[in-house]
Order: sequence, then structure tokens, then C-alpha cells
Amino acid sequence: MIALVEVTVTDMTALSERGAFAGIVALAWALGTVLGPIMGGAIAERTTWRWIFYINIPVVVLALLGIWFFLTLKTDTRSIREKLQRIDIIGIVVFVGSATSFLFGLTAGGVLFPWKSANVIAPMVIGIFGLVGFWFVEEYVAKEPMMPMRVFKDRTALAGYIGTWVHGIILWALIYYAILWVLSSSSDFTNI
Repeated sequence: MIALVEVTVTDMTALSERGAFAGIVALAWALGTVLGPIMGGAIAERTTWRWIFYINIPVVVLALLGIWFFLTLKTDTRSIREKLQRIDIIGIVVFVGSATSFLFGLTAGGVLFPWKSANVIAPMVIGIFGLVGFWFVEEYVAKEPMMPMRVFKDRTALAGYIGTWVHGIILWALIYYAILWVLSSSSDFTNI
């Protein structure tokens, strides 16, 4: 969803206006990241957890109306068959399969199976080899790759991708573990 918003903003705005719109999107992201868990926790504590989803309905309706009336896109005149032929099915299958395998091993380790178990190590090794296979498919097999490898050959772009990756890991780790740390340090949590 984040990438879709960024693509929409870059498609709809001039280069000189992009910074301002990126700032608005970042402000919404920051407010949602800070206020979302707090409001969600308060709503779930005072009512039923379903209201966490119901409260989004007016926002979604407004967003859909805004998209319907204000988003104008250039229509692609190719046939559905031509569009479907452009999809990198082999790359998608290899990437999803290898990522799923690796993530299964990562999440099952220490929870479902011991870390040294073959049930953890095998999926992670298969996932790593699968990701190497994905690179090969994207570089040498796919006519229109899902992830063109040429984007990683520019040092500036590569530095940006690495920075974004590190930022994502830190951000999501803090969002996930800060809540658990606060809950585990409160006296109410220990009585549950």
C-alpha cells in the first residue's frame, strides 16, 4: 500500500510539487504509526475489537470517492492477453515460494521446532537458494522482469535501497517490540 501511494503521488504531481505531497503522506504515516496502536488499544479495551475495523469505513469511503473523482490515469490500449503476457509468472512463483519457505523457517524456529531442527534449517536454506534462483530468473530468463536487476547497478539507488531496508527493519522492530516491552513492564500485564 505504501508503494502504491508513492506511485500515485509521483504520477499525479509535478516534480517541483512532489516534496510537499511526500511530506503530507509522511505526516499521515507518522500520525498513523503513533496514534494507531494507541487508539486501537483503547477501542479494543473499551468496546469490541471489531470497531477497530469499522472505524476505517468512513475513511475508506472518502478515499474511494476521491479516487473516483480526482484520479485520472492514461488508459492502456493493449488487449488483456497482451497485458497478461507481460507478467513475469516464473519470477513471481520463484520469489513467493522462496520467500515463504525462508519466512516459515524463520518464524517456526524456536516456536514450533528447535532452531537446530531440520524443519527450520531446510526451509531457510531452500528459501536462500530460491532467492538466488529468483535473481537468475530475473537477470537471464524473464523478458519483462518483475524486479529488473539493472536498478541495483546504480550505486546511489543501491544505497537508497539498503537504507530503506535498514529503516524498515528498525521501524517495524520498534513498533512490534516497544508494545511488548511496555506491556511486559506494566503490572497489569503480569496479572493476565
